[in-house]
Amino acid sequence: MTLDHFDAAERYIIAIPRRNLRFRLAALWPVLIGLQTLAALAECDNWLDPHTRVKVSRRAVYGTIALSLLCGRSNGLLRVWLRRIRARVERKIGL
Repeated sequence: MTLDHFDAAERYIIAIPRRNLRFRLAALWPVLIGLQTLAALAECDNWLDPHTRVKVSRRAVYGTIALSLLCGRSNGLLRVWLRRIRARVERKIGL
């Protein structure tokens, strides 16, 4: 169900006109970081352990922001990027 919500978010972001980069990035950043967090959870074997911290590193967040500034106007690149992260989740959970 969570992946379906990310699909809806992708469609929403792609629907934002490419010339409105700041608006597009404001919607894109939480989706990318959320999807990366979901991938990290899927790749963690003991995520239910309360002592296990699963989070996206600060370096990964900065990299995400930098890369999104370069490809934020390209619908094709955004789709590929989001689907690659989604594929990490699907591989791990067996979809």
